[in-house]
Amino acid sequence: MLRSPLLLFLFFYPSFGLDFLFNSFNATNPGVTLIPDARVDTSVIRLLNDTNQYSLGRAFYPTKIKMKQTQNSTTTLTSFSTSFVFSILPNIASSPGFGLAFVLSNWTNPPGALASQYFGLFTNATVPSAAPLLAVEFDTGQNPEFNDPDRNHIGIDLNNLVSALTKPGGYNSSAGFVPVSMGNGQNVRAWIDFDGPNFQINVTVAPVGVSRPSVPILSFKDPVIANYTSEEMYVGFSASKTTWVEAQRILAWSFSDTGVARDINVTNLPVFSLPSSSNSLSAGSIAGITIGCVVLFVICVFVVSWFWYKQKLRDSEEDEIEDWELEYWPHRFSYGELSQATNGFSIDQLLGSGGFGKVYRGTLSNNSDIAVKCVNHDSKQGLREFMAEISSMGRLQHKNLVQMRGWCRKASELMLVYDYMPNGSLDRYIFHKPKKLLNWQQRRQVLADVAEGLNYLHHGWEKVVVHRDVKSSNILRPSMREVVEILVGEDVAAAPAELLNVLASGGRVGDGSNHGGEEVALTLDEPQV
Repeated sequence: MLRSPLLLFLFFYPSFGLDFLFNSFNATNPGVTLIPDARVDTSVIRLLNDTNQYSLGRAFYPTKIKMKQTQNSTTTLTSFSTSFVFSILPNIASSPGFGLAFVLSNWTNPPGALASQYFGLFTNATVPSAAPLLAVEFDTGQNPEFNDPDRNHIGIDLNNLVSALTKPGGYNSSAGFVPVSMGNGQNVRAWIDFDGPNFQINVTVAPVGVSRPSVPILSFKDPVIANYTSEEMYVGFSASKTTWVEAQRILAWSFSDTGVARDINVTNLPVFSLPSSSNSLSAGSIAGITIGCVVLFVICVFVVSWFWYKQKLRDSEEDEIEDWELEYWPHRFSYGELSQATNGFSIDQLLGSGGFGKVYRGTLSNNSDIAVKCVNHDSKQGLREFMAEISSMGRLQHKNLVQMRGWCRKASELMLVYDYMPNGSLDRYIFHKPKKLLNWQQRRQVLADVAEGLNYLHHGWEKVVVHRDVKSSNILRPSMREVVEILVGEDVAAAPAELLNVLASGGRVGDGSNHGGEEVALTLDEPQV
């Protein structure tokens, strides 16, 4: 009869032990207290709000754990075991890291707690008090003011960001120390064993998928731990940030103060990485861009080769002297030489133009002045016939004929090179209102020189040459002396009319009009012809 009440008493006796397991978290009923920016995102806890510059967030189990027990006037600390999986993923790998902390706190909102590098737990007091606040930091930032050794370390914080002990993030294996990067987004599992009676904290970490290492990476033992605990404390996680975005996630959590924490099922945990952006391309996009670049390169090589071939073909047309060309006249200028002499056939060097083409002034490398006449021909046969005429003109030698110095051929274009006459043509002194008129003696000399030149063309050379284009613009004055030179071109029949222009008024004889619509009076020193 006494046994039954005893059994009932044992059954209803309140237990102060705490044991729970979260393989994931539910947004409707998360099972933890989330403050202020912490939230459940799908199946994990996101501690921070990316849009809040000074975001801080905490996740605490809603029930406090009993940390101190008194027995026979002796106070001892409670032991517990916990395991959890976390992920820390910065938006920019090179940005300052912050990390997160596992925390024992007397409050869910510690007084004076700051964001930024303070984990949302600590103040910036230079001399922290011995308040009931203890944390294990998993730090992905290096703050020299807190004596942080690097950007990937674990530390024991006794209400102070200057850790009582720090160790690098990693684990010990039979092969030695293996580093574990806690700030690249990978899922990391942590084990924390708190041995109350011996005032000792052991911390172990390893990537998910790696069995728990047998030796802790950090072991801190000091009775001073008791000064930072209270009779009952909240247990959970905390994180904070400043300008840079860093996603701190808690994926799963197991805790027990009655024995070893239950094992977490890590087979279906999500894996996190930076989302694709315009700056990060998929493998297919990279392959497509690579193939496109190769095709573009091949096309560019083809186009450049084609233009190179065409240029070489043009160059060969310019530089190669065909046999039939040597039959007529061996002297030849290169196209490059004439192009350089005329500044690339610049418009500033243009002397005149007409149906025959354009005439440019040029200066050769020996500083001699030349006139370059460009003549176009549509066919090689026409060019060959024309060169036969040019060949004859090149052999003409008379003081009153403009001397042809050479020629150049570029494809179907022929360039004839003459001596440059700096004083221009006779028409400037007849039809362009000259400031100084020709006197009778000068005019008579012009007529005599023209007649002498034409006589040479008709009777003085081995062949009869018919000028066919005698006009004042083709009569050049090499100097201000009376001697003139005839530009041999492509009708002696026109000679009488042009010669009368020299003697008569400024209007052209036989054209029924005055040059420029105005009559230019011509004063003769002697009144007879």
